[in-house]
Amino acid sequence: MQKNKRGISGIIVALIMILLALVASGAIFLVVRNVTTGGTEDIEFGTKCLDSFLSVTAVDCSGGTECNVTVKREAGIDVIDGIRIIVGDGSNSDSLDTEENLVTPNIATYTVNLTSAGIPITSVEASIYFNNAQGTPRTCTGAIPFTNIVNP
Repeated sequence: MQKNKRGISGIIVALIMILLALVASGAIFLVVRNVTTGGTEDIEFGTKCLDSFLSVTAVDCSGGTECNVTVKREAGIDVIDGIRIIVGDGSNSDSLDTEENLVTPNIATYTVNLTSAGIPITSVEASIYFNNAQGTPRTCTGAIPFTNIVNP
Protein backbone atom coordinates (compact mmCIF):
# COMPACT_ATOMS: atom_id res chain seq x y z
CA MET A 1 0.00 0.00 0.00
CA GLN A 2 1.29 3.31 -1.02
CA LYS A 3 0.05 6.50 0.60
CA ASN A 4 -0.23 9.66 -1.36
CA LYS A 5 2.10 12.06 0.50
CA ARG A 6 2.30 15.56 -0.79
CA GLY A 7 4.46 18.31 0.71
CA ILE A 8 3.90 22.03 0.80
CA SER A 9 4.77 23.75 -2.40
CA GLY A 10 8.07 25.66 -2.44
CA ILE A 11 6.25 28.84 -3.49
CA ILE A 12 3.92 28.65 -0.47
CA VAL A 13 6.87 28.12 1.88
CA ALA A 14 8.62 31.15 0.37
CA LEU A 15 5.49 33.31 0.77
CA ILE A 16 5.08 32.26 4.42
CA MET A 17 8.73 33.07 5.13
CA ILE A 18 8.39 36.51 3.51
CA LEU A 19 5.23 37.20 5.51
CA LEU A 20 6.91 36.24 8.79
CA ALA A 21 9.89 38.45 7.97
CA LEU A 22 7.59 41.43 7.26
CA VAL A 23 5.68 40.97 10.54
CA ALA A 24 8.92 40.69 12.55
CA SER A 25 10.46 43.77 10.93
CA GLY A 26 7.25 45.76 11.54
CA ALA A 27 7.27 44.82 15.22
CA ILE A 28 10.94 45.80 15.56
CA PHE A 29 10.26 49.12 13.82
CA LEU A 30 7.43 49.98 16.23
CA VAL A 31 9.52 49.20 19.31
CA VAL A 32 12.51 51.23 18.09
CA ARG A 33 10.30 54.19 17.11
CA ASN A 34 8.63 54.29 20.54
CA VAL A 35 11.98 54.13 22.35
CA THR A 36 13.58 56.90 20.27
CA THR A 37 10.54 59.19 20.48
CA GLY A 38 10.41 58.97 24.30
CA GLY A 39 14.16 59.53 24.56
CA THR A 40 13.95 62.67 22.43
CA GLU A 41 11.37 64.23 24.78
CA ASP A 42 13.54 63.44 27.82
CA ILE A 43 16.60 65.01 26.20
CA GLU A 44 14.64 68.14 25.27
CA PHE A 45 13.31 68.44 28.85
CA GLY A 46 16.78 67.99 30.35
CA THR A 47 18.22 70.65 28.05
CA LYS A 48 15.52 73.15 29.04
CA CYS A 49 16.21 72.50 32.73
CA LEU A 50 19.96 72.96 32.31
CA ASP A 51 19.39 76.23 30.46
CA SER A 52 17.18 77.68 33.24
CA PHE A 53 18.22 78.88 36.68
CA LEU A 54 15.93 79.95 39.52
CA SER A 55 16.85 80.73 43.12
CA VAL A 56 15.04 81.67 46.32
CA THR A 57 16.34 85.00 47.61
CA ALA A 58 14.11 85.62 50.65
CA VAL A 59 11.41 83.88 52.69
CA ASP A 60 9.18 85.58 55.26
CA CYS A 61 6.82 83.35 57.24
CA SER A 62 6.25 85.85 60.06
CA GLY A 63 2.51 85.97 59.25
CA GLY A 64 2.08 82.49 60.72
CA THR A 65 -0.41 81.16 58.16
CA GLU A 66 1.45 82.02 54.97
CA CYS A 67 4.96 82.46 53.64
CA ASN A 68 6.06 85.12 51.18
CA VAL A 69 8.72 83.57 48.96
CA THR A 70 10.86 85.79 46.74
CA VAL A 71 12.48 84.08 43.76
CA LYS A 72 14.93 85.33 41.18
CA ARG A 73 15.20 83.97 37.67
CA GLU A 74 18.76 84.69 36.64
CA ALA A 75 19.23 82.88 33.35
CA GLY A 76 17.59 80.58 30.90
CA ILE A 77 15.41 80.24 27.89
CA ASP A 78 12.67 82.82 27.47
CA VAL A 79 9.56 80.69 28.00
CA ILE A 80 8.81 78.46 31.00
CA ASP A 81 5.45 76.95 31.91
CA GLY A 82 5.58 77.78 35.60
CA ILE A 83 7.28 77.72 38.98
CA ARG A 84 6.73 75.18 41.79
CA ILE A 85 7.48 76.41 45.32
CA ILE A 86 7.67 73.88 48.18
CA VAL A 87 7.68 75.05 51.80
CA GLY A 88 8.42 72.49 54.54
CA ASP A 89 8.73 72.20 58.31
CA GLY A 90 10.83 69.02 58.32
CA SER A 91 7.93 66.55 58.25
CA ASN A 92 5.10 68.23 56.30
CA SER A 93 5.08 70.51 53.28
CA ASP A 94 2.87 72.84 51.30
CA SER A 95 3.37 73.82 47.68
CA LEU A 96 2.32 76.41 45.18
CA ASP A 97 2.33 76.01 41.41
CA THR A 98 2.31 79.21 39.40
CA GLU A 99 1.57 79.24 35.70
CA GLU A 100 3.64 82.33 35.18
CA ASN A 101 6.51 82.85 32.78
CA LEU A 102 8.99 84.75 34.92
CA VAL A 103 11.23 86.24 32.23
CA THR A 104 14.95 86.67 32.80
CA PRO A 105 16.31 88.49 34.72
CA ASN A 106 13.43 89.10 37.06
CA ILE A 107 12.39 88.89 40.71
CA ALA A 108 8.89 88.02 41.96
CA THR A 109 7.27 87.29 45.33
CA TYR A 110 4.66 84.55 45.76
CA THR A 111 2.48 83.72 48.78
CA VAL A 112 2.24 80.09 49.90
CA ASN A 113 -0.65 79.32 52.28
CA LEU A 114 0.36 77.00 55.11
CA THR A 115 -2.20 74.21 55.49
CA SER A 116 -0.01 71.16 56.22
CA ALA A 117 3.35 72.62 57.17
CA GLY A 118 3.62 74.35 60.50
CA ILE A 119 5.80 77.04 61.96
CA PRO A 120 8.77 77.09 62.08
CA ILE A 121 9.39 76.54 58.39
CA THR A 122 12.81 74.96 57.91
CA SER A 123 13.21 74.66 54.14
CA VAL A 124 11.96 76.29 50.95
CA GLU A 125 12.66 75.15 47.38
CA ALA A 126 11.65 76.69 44.06
CA SER A 127 11.86 74.86 40.74
CA ILE A 128 10.95 75.66 37.17
CA TYR A 129 8.58 73.29 35.43
CA PHE A 130 7.75 72.59 31.82
CA ASN A 131 4.62 70.86 30.52
CA ASN A 132 5.20 67.67 28.53
CA ALA A 133 3.36 66.79 25.31
CA GLN A 134 0.32 65.64 27.31
CA GLY A 135 0.21 68.91 29.28
CA THR A 136 1.46 67.38 32.54
CA PRO A 137 4.00 69.51 34.46
CA ARG A 138 7.51 68.05 34.76
CA THR A 139 9.57 69.76 37.45
CA CYS A 140 13.28 70.35 36.97
CA THR A 141 15.34 68.70 39.70
CA GLY A 142 18.32 70.10 41.55
CA ALA A 143 16.66 72.94 43.45
CA ILE A 144 18.85 74.23 46.28
CA PRO A 145 16.94 74.43 49.60
CA PHE A 146 16.79 77.90 51.11
CA THR A 147 17.09 77.88 54.90
CA ASN A 148 17.56 81.54 55.93
CA ILE A 149 13.84 81.88 56.74
CA VAL A 150 12.14 84.58 58.82
CA ASN A 151 9.76 82.79 61.24
CA PRO A 152 7.57 84.42 63.93
